[in-house]
Amino acid sequence: KLFKVAVQGRQALLALSTAPWLGYVHQDRFVLTPLAYEALDSGSSFASEACPEGIVAIAKNSLRIISVERLGEVFHQVKAPLSCTPRRFLLHPSTGKLITIETDQGLMPDPERLARAKAEADAGHPKAAACFNLPPVEFGAPRSAAPNWLSFLRLMDPAPLVAGGTHGPEGPTCPTHDLVQLPPNEAAVSLGLVRFHDNPEEFVAVGTAKDLSFFPRSTTGGTIYLYRIVADPATGAPRFELVHSTPVEEVPYAFAPFKGRLLVGLGPILRIYDLGKRRLLRKCENKNFPNFITTVFVQGDRIVVGDLTESFHIVRYRRDINQLQVFADNTTPRWLTAWCPLDYDTFAGADKFGNFFITRLPYEVAEIEDDPTGWNRNVLNGAPYKMTEIVQFYVGEPITALQRATLGGFECILYSTVMGTIGAFYPFSSREEVDFFGHLEIAMRQLGASLCGRDHLAFRSSYFPVKDVIDGDLCEAFMRLEAAQQLKIAEDMNKPLGEILKKLEDIRIRIL
Repeated sequence: KLFKVAVQGRQALLALSTAPWLGYVHQDRFVLTPLAYEALDSGSSFASEACPEGIVAIAKNSLRIISVERLGEVFHQVKAPLSCTPRRFLLHPSTGKLITIETDQGLMPDPERLARAKAEADAGHPKAAACFNLPPVEFGAPRSAAPNWLSFLRLMDPAPLVAGGTHGPEGPTCPTHDLVQLPPNEAAVSLGLVRFHDNPEEFVAVGTAKDLSFFPRSTTGGTIYLYRIVADPATGAPRFELVHSTPVEEVPYAFAPFKGRLLVGLGPILRIYDLGKRRLLRKCENKNFPNFITTVFVQGDRIVVGDLTESFHIVRYRRDINQLQVFADNTTPRWLTAWCPLDYDTFAGADKFGNFFITRLPYEVAEIEDDPTGWNRNVLNGAPYKMTEIVQFYVGEPITALQRATLGGFECILYSTVMGTIGAFYPFSSREEVDFFGHLEIAMRQLGASLCGRDHLAFRSSYFPVKDVIDGDLCEAFMRLEAAQQLKIAEDMNKPLGEILKKLEDIRIRIL
């Protein structure tokens, strides 16, 4: 269906299909843009005092008034050449600059590269000397014989990207204001921002590990560097200024600001640091975590700690005795690869075996969280209270990222995997939808349409029994069945075939 509407004072085209689309003229070009809204039946222009320019539409049995905003916005993409592989990045809130850490193993530092080039030139080998001066963007940095680490801290300006970019030979680029090479054989592993209670400045914390190896994981120590961003006296451009460095005994892999102090995950140690004149001052620590702390997240007085092999731990800081105490953990060992908070008591996570799960702190435990009388007892050689897993599902590939997002006006959990898959977990809004898709999933399982002959329920329960998740991929396979099989399933479900197809399409366009 096509309808004529008005957008930005000009005529536009509203196209309604499984999803609404808006066609309009922007900068003398016709642009067709999908609207982040559910399927509509009809539409027309609408104007009022509260909505000077909008669209009135009918969706099923309801009347909708839609305001179209942010037309003409597009994504810009630029390539910023880096010295090494980027590991972490963040946006500095007060300056708007982009801060990255880069590190690689086996690369030759600039002083060694220049010395080798000079030695080859002095020995009468100009071609060999030229190999050490090739552009690293095109040919890569020269490799070193020693397996040492090379790390950089970079300060970039992303603002020109919004305005179209500073154009170089290959298009728009983001300029680098400052590049700091960290000491030799130190691998930069963590990056964070912190504001201390007695200092209004925003400091940049960088964690490094010396002589780092992975098989087995070992290091001779680590360092926490604290930088501030200042203006260069000569040019006025922002640059890094080293405040001080603090040696530590483990790998500082996770940072988080906590009540005007710096919370650091050092291997199996969770430690609180305060700002000192020459180094960070140790204030409090807990050394009883199982293996290796990978993530630290602060929720008010509560600290959520993610361990490499033992899932989540809920920690409270007791100011009266200056202690970090674990009061809740998970009974299931999980090798965490990604996680995201859903609410104050609920967390979504993924492990390296391809499992997705949601765990929650029971309501009765959250009610007595502030009462430390029962914190001293141990349950199953762990914390006094246990979290419960309310969702379990085997994706089939290790998940690398989880993000709670709103797509098409509906909230969902997006995930990406190591094989490049992007998927979504969508929460049903009614019991009717749960029953409908649950029966459809059961009907599809009974077909036994797997190419390798494996039972679908056994596959989705490879490590843990699937719980409270309906496989959308299996339900969508209904649309690829032959007509006779579709009709048979529709009769078994006592539903019209058109209704089943429409519900499948509705769920799809809510996210896409």
